[in-house]
Amino acid sequence: MTIMYQHAETAIKGLRVAYPSIKDPAQRIAFTGMVVVAATTSYEIEIHEALLNFIDSKHNAVLSTFAREQWNQMNGHISYPELTTGYLKYLGNQYCDYFKNLSSSQDKAQTANGHHIINSYAQVIRNRNSFVHGGMEHTSNLTFEEAIKYYKEGKYVIQWFSNTLKHTFAENSEE
Repeated sequence: MTIMYQHAETAIKGLRVAYPSIKDPAQRIAFTGMVVVAATTSYEIEIHEALLNFIDSKHNAVLSTFAREQWNQMNGHISYPELTTGYLKYLGNQYCDYFKNLSSSQDKAQTANGHHIINSYAQVIRNRNSFVHGGMEHTSNLTFEEAIKYYKEGKYVIQWFSNTLKHTFAENSEE
């Protein structure tokens, strides 16, 4: 199993665990979208299809259609930064004020291809729903709004999520 495949599998498992605990529709859509984009870094069609099928099973037709259109438009070859920023802008404009400014050049410059934005915001939503435990204690009890502010101030959310994700799914990724 390749590293990227493991990453995608982890994203799927995380989505299945966290999704039911997210009650707000906008946050559900945003979280699902972030996981989809993060998992497609594997460039594996099977992974993308698995995620799309999972979204379909949750009756999220709008998001699923958007993801499929993006996939088909690129003929299966995902442009990682373009899809990332495009997805965030789409989600922001349609569903959630918190995501409206994420495609700015400053954010892209600070986050190398934009994928760390996805990971950090996934961590924010997981934090709020007590999904990820451990890591930096000073971020573990933030509200969603506080965590957004925390991230925008450039503090340790990105690395915290990365480290916590590796720790949380260490056993599950070895299949």
